[in-house]
Amino acid sequence: MSVRTQALTRRRAEDRGMREFLKAICWLAAVTFGLPGLCLLLWTFLSADGPTGEFALFYGIFLVVEFIAAALLVVVLSAIRMWSAPPRAFLSIGAVYLASLFTPLVDTMARYPLYVVECGGAPVVVTDFAAAYTYRVLGDEGYSVTPLDTGFFCTPQEAEHLRYRHSPV
Repeated sequence: MSVRTQALTRRRAEDRGMREFLKAICWLAAVTFGLPGLCLLLWTFLSADGPTGEFALFYGIFLVVEFIAAALLVVVLSAIRMWSAPPRAFLSIGAVYLASLFTPLVDTMARYPLYVVECGGAPVVVTDFAAAYTYRVLGDEGYSVTPLDTGFFCTPQEAEHLRYRHSPV
């Protein structure tokens, strides 16, 4: 095999690897932003008490950070040539999401969709930041989920039982 043929063969393999990497990144973007974005749009248009701008901002930042972290994992999986594009993307975002469930300052943002499903709608958001021990419900002016929030309940009664008080602002 001539030097030129070897160079062309190497170039084709590199191009194939780059195409697989770009496919994985596209899958990753679709999974990371597509489903949550669609849910936010549906919530905005189908609910009288849609998400606040503050919530959309914090959740958007959370999704961008998740995407960047998962993209780094896609790079590693691409370098060691494990799996094809879709499994790389799903494995990467799954691993990053799982890690974010236990990471301070992002765990509430990661757990929010789980509580929406568990509660059958927007959950009660509680915080003990600065010893406030307050909760907010959907429809309150200050309803949003921020990195400083502590957790969620399905009903205000659950929050009040644990001595949280209602704070609509």
